Parts: sequence; C-alpha cells; structure tokens
Amino acid sequence: MSLANEVRKLHNFRVMISSKGIKQEIIIVEVVEEFIRGVDVNSGNVKVFPINNIDFIKKISN
Repeated sequence: MSLANEVRKLHNFRVMISSKGIKQEIIIVEVVEEFIRGVDVNSGNVKVFPINNIDFIKKISN
C-alpha cells in the first residue's frame, strides 16, 4: 500500500507532518499520489507537501 493511500485515512484530520526535517501542524484537505495539501493550523495558509519529502505524519488527538 502506498503512502498516499495510508494518508487518505487522515483526510480532514489534524496531523503533525514532518517534511525535510521541518514539523508543522496541518489539517489534511487533499491527498494525491504525488503530494498532500493541507491548511496550516497556526497561519491558515495552504501548504503542499510532495510525498517524496515527507518524513512522518502523526494524527493529533483533539
């Protein structure tokens, strides 16, 4: 199973994502095979994370 398929389970959830060693808290709004798009919880900006650059993703409990 691909990373994108696993991450689809977290659609609309708040997660901690690490990309190239930088951790950010986002809400996942779109997942495709090449990238993940999310809204930064702190700034409200839309962020795009290429799948190949993702170190880890962890769901945050509300």
